[in-house]
Amino acid sequence: MFNGEASMKQRLFEVGLLAFTLLAVALAVPLSAQTATTGTVTGRVTSLETSEPLAGVSVFISGTSIGVQTKTDGSFRLVLRPGVYALRMRLIGYAGVRDSVIVVAGQTVTRDAKLDHAATSLQAVAVTGTRADERTVLDAPVPVDVLSATDLKTSGRTETAQIIQMLAPSFNFPRATVSDGTDHVRPATLRGLGPDQMLVLVNGKRRYTSALVNVNNSVGRGSTGVDLNAIPSTMIERIEILRDGAAAQYGSDAIAGVINIILKSNAPAGGAVTVGSTYTTFKPYDAVSVRRKDGTVKDLQADGGASIGQRGFFHAGGELRDRQYTNRTLGDPRAQGFTGVITDNAVGPLNHRQGDAATQDAVGFFNTGYTLDGGAQLYSFGGLGQRRDMYIQVDLP
Repeated sequence: MFNGEASMKQRLFEVGLLAFTLLAVALAVPLSAQTATTGTVTGRVTSLETSEPLAGVSVFISGTSIGVQTKTDGSFRLVLRPGVYALRMRLIGYAGVRDSVIVVAGQTVTRDAKLDHAATSLQAVAVTGTRADERTVLDAPVPVDVLSATDLKTSGRTETAQIIQMLAPSFNFPRATVSDGTDHVRPATLRGLGPDQMLVLVNGKRRYTSALVNVNNSVGRGSTGVDLNAIPSTMIERIEILRDGAAAQYGSDAIAGVINIILKSNAPAGGAVTVGSTYTTFKPYDAVSVRRKDGTVKDLQADGGASIGQRGFFHAGGELRDRQYTNRTLGDPRAQGFTGVITDNAVGPLNHRQGDAATQDAVGFFNTGYTLDGGAQLYSFGGLGQRRDMYIQVDLP
């Protein structure tokens, strides 16, 4: 790659990043204006058998951290921005209730509910691996880990695969290095098995694997895996992980387990900007202490949606990520047999680099659906992305 071509692509990426930032700011202006005009959702939760009020019922908006608990008289009150929301009510010892609500600025919507006694349900509702209607995790034939949107946000990570690694102990996302394409499409494993033995679903549908075959001495050698980072984390409502008994239900490509990524549908709009670098001070050989900075990450995320009449929804989101390389090696002070190498004046010629690859990502996803008469639903979801690998130009004579 010539220096001129690389610099031109870098400028194009910076222009795209600036345009995306301006678009996000433009979208944020009307959203901030709506905060002054909100709507209210009120209601009362009672027992289906005795009609007595239920206190301590968790009433929350699916895919967000917005929620309250009912008072002693069973009443609750939520203040929300205008939009379409999925309202959920849950109490240990009772079957959960889910309902949709349309919030209009300046108006109050009432949503009363009656909860019926059921087997204790301690966790979130999951559908992966049940082969039936929605069931609680404890009622499922095998355990299912559920990672909510709140868990994803509080993980402190931006890449989808890194988020899962932080939250799921059986999931591994190793950092390959000096492995050609594997450095850029890093394979993920579940329960220590191969990447091609982990089935990835999006909204319950099989996600295609990447075209990269891991041929170097890295994790997953000889296999292909799903590029999880091609799915922006800002579009994920929850992640369901099924580990035990997956192959019996989904086939031999699910021996390690199943990861089902549920996309957002009625969640409110949001966005995030993340910037960071790694600073290291070290003393190479007998030289003086050296301070280095690498691994700079610039990440911009935004998502939003709208209702389609009373029965449909549309939600879309995207992410721009600029991640610079990291290097955990020192320069080689020995005499080299060639000239023109990149030189680190503090430690000698730098002819080898060990660490993360430098990449630039631009990914987007959408999710839409519409419920017809009779309960049938038309749906569509998909995404588009591009990853560009950044190389350092070495001019040889």
